[in-house]
Amino acid sequence: MQGRGTEAAVLREGGRERSTAGERVSLQRLTAVSPVLCPLDCSQVFGGLVWILVASSNVPLPLLQGWVMFVSVTAFVCSLLFLGVFLSGVVTQINANWNFLDFAYHFTVFVFYFGAFLLEAATTSLHDLRCNRTMTVQLLLSDNQYNINVAATIFAFVTTACYGCSLGLALRRWRP
Repeated sequence: MQGRGTEAAVLREGGRERSTAGERVSLQRLTAVSPVLCPLDCSQVFGGLVWILVASSNVPLPLLQGWVMFVSVTAFVCSLLFLGVFLSGVVTQINANWNFLDFAYHFTVFVFYFGAFLLEAATTSLHDLRCNRTMTVQLLLSDNQYNINVAATIFAFVTTACYGCSLGLALRRWRP
């Protein structure tokens, strides 16, 4: 096996020689990007929906839903940065165990998103809680906010499941 695509490999085909260095580099970039494309496909979309839905619910419980917003925004931005590192080719310049880093990233995001899912589900379950606000008793969540929080809970669960699948794939790549 030759180096990491930095040396030009030469193949003989019918007396002709052709260089495959470009093909090897593009193949390496494709295999380096593949761990990132799986969470980008579904987790980015669903995580962005969680972010939008929680923000549109006027955040009736800032302590619980603040964590959900933090996790969804942070995971969204970190996934984009992670993808940028892979697409820019920096992974070939930095000598690191990228399979382990991919596993560690997906494990961390999975644990955080699982907690965010539980907190969003807890917020949604408080639909019938009555609060004493300015001497009048009101529901904590209006019907519209309840519907938005139900959708955010469902998408938080789907995002958690997507990151769980990505975690399983990253574990398969990392383990020898």
